[in-house]
Amino acid sequence: MTYAVAFDASPLARTALGRAGELGEATDEAVVAVTCIPDSTARARENGWVAPGETYDLDGVVDHLRAVVTDVVPAAHFRYETVAGSARKGVVNGTLREAVTRMEPDVVFVGSERAGVATPMESVAGTLLAGGEYDVYLVRDVDPQYVD
Repeated sequence: MTYAVAFDASPLARTALGRAGELGEATDEAVVAVTCIPDSTARARENGWVAPGETYDLDGVVDHLRAVVTDVVPAAHFRYETVAGSARKGVVNGTLREAVTRMEPDVVFVGSERAGVATPMESVAGTLLAGGEYDVYLVRDVDPQYVD
């Protein structure tokens, strides 16, 4: 069994990762955080992965995200896909869904404050909720124990 987590290092994504880690530890199952990284300084800054004044460096972004993942759940694995910086959110979310689906997880953990019954399909949650291959654990409230 595998638990996948849509991960962007936001407080809700960290909480989703923490919840996956709790369940993974209880069931002795693997936890994998999955991120789509745009090849754009502006988009990386929007996500808080590159500080103002810093230049974009894919290896630096990957190292940063991997460190955040292992800070929240030391046993978690980290995978990423790169996408064009000009890619629309729907393309980014579709790429993330494809990466998650290839993993064949049993449960996908998603942190989203906008998720609900009428979720916009361009959101990560909406894209992953549309997949019928796995169960979805939706996190809508931040747990301070997983956030700096």
